[in-house]
Amino acid sequence: MTKENPTSPGPMLPNQRIQSLDMVRGFALLGILFIHISSFSAPVTMFMGLSQNNVPLSDYLFEIFTLFLVKGKSHALFNMLFGAGIYLMCSNIEKRGGKPLYRSTIRMAGLILLGLVHIFFLIDFEILVLYGAGGLFAYFFRNLSPRKLLILGVIFYMVPAIYTTIEVSKRTFDQQTLVSIHNNLQVKPDQVAKEIKDFKQRDWLESAAKRIKSQKMKFFSKYLIRIVITTMALMLIGMALFKWGFFSGGLSQRSYIKILLYLLPIGLLLILIKWAIYSLHDWNLMIIFKYNASFIQRLGSLLSAFLNRVTLSLSYCIILILIYKRGLFKILTNSLAAVGRMALTNYFMQSIICTTLFNGYGFGLYGQFGRSGQFLIVLIILAFQMWYSPLWLKHFRFGPLEWLWRSMTYWKLQPMKLKKETG
Repeated sequence: MTKENPTSPGPMLPNQRIQSLDMVRGFALLGILFIHISSFSAPVTMFMGLSQNNVPLSDYLFEIFTLFLVKGKSHALFNMLFGAGIYLMCSNIEKRGGKPLYRSTIRMAGLILLGLVHIFFLIDFEILVLYGAGGLFAYFFRNLSPRKLLILGVIFYMVPAIYTTIEVSKRTFDQQTLVSIHNNLQVKPDQVAKEIKDFKQRDWLESAAKRIKSQKMKFFSKYLIRIVITTMALMLIGMALFKWGFFSGGLSQRSYIKILLYLLPIGLLLILIKWAIYSLHDWNLMIIFKYNASFIQRLGSLLSAFLNRVTLSLSYCIILILIYKRGLFKILTNSLAAVGRMALTNYFMQSIICTTLFNGYGFGLYGQFGRSGQFLIVLIILAFQMWYSPLWLKHFRFGPLEWLWRSMTYWKLQPMKLKKETG
């Protein structure tokens, strides 16, 4: 095979990638679709009052699965992996004699640009802009020791959240207001039908204008900087874990199992507590319970949410790494790694498929599926991505959008096709 220069400026070569890192990234990305599918496919009002008698058991179980086992965990894991990726890229650039600050800044700016394109053309929620903004700041902490990165990550995560909790605790609500809030959280068939009809009648330009307007409000919101800081915080934790060898499979199997036995029971216990509270307050009433809660109760909820995210997301990661280290389910782990290598392309593809299926300018299936139907659609999309990603990477070095992003980062068109063996 023709040799490529591993010291020249540019992205990592395929044989330099860390398989376990790509595999966990692929897993996290697939989990994100379980969370986003409800926003693509139906109005949020359609699923209020989850515990009402008219909700099918299958819908209830999918909501339990998504809310307690996936929501928050997939994003947290992907966020930490992104931080690990920043450190890894900058380290490789430094080894090659490049300028990591320059390249990292361009890379994050490129990601923000792609995020804005995603908002304009596809959907009105966006993580790429947050990752790009958080990554700009996370870069400056990358050379700290793992312990300092971990401590700073926890501090940066908790301080904005505590500040928000203090602000919310200052609000007071009379009984009439609480009753009004409660009534607004009940399923209203006429309102749901109207929202579905309005959504289907929008053409692409109307949908884009609405997305831009909603995002404009978010970008100038006082909460944006807090979200960016929280995003950066998880990146710092990811850098710390990568330096300890956690994501790269650098720990012994015994160490991974020992960590898992600490993390998993904590995460599951917190899930059981949360499920019990939600059930006791009939799900919708849990929102009102939060309005009535004291500062200490809100702070406890905040801490438990953070612990739940971290303990369960890292537990999933450990299970995957143990499977990989033992050489089990190689077809599955290789497919996940391929999905992870093409994470940006697959993320956009999920949005393209879902908007085509559900939007009025597509097949117009918005509001036609319950939670269990959404679950089936997610499984079909994920199966497709796990099938085609390895096939694509047999012939190409990157996914299409990964190629574009790397070409933007290095201001040079990157070679796309894999070089064939010669002689």
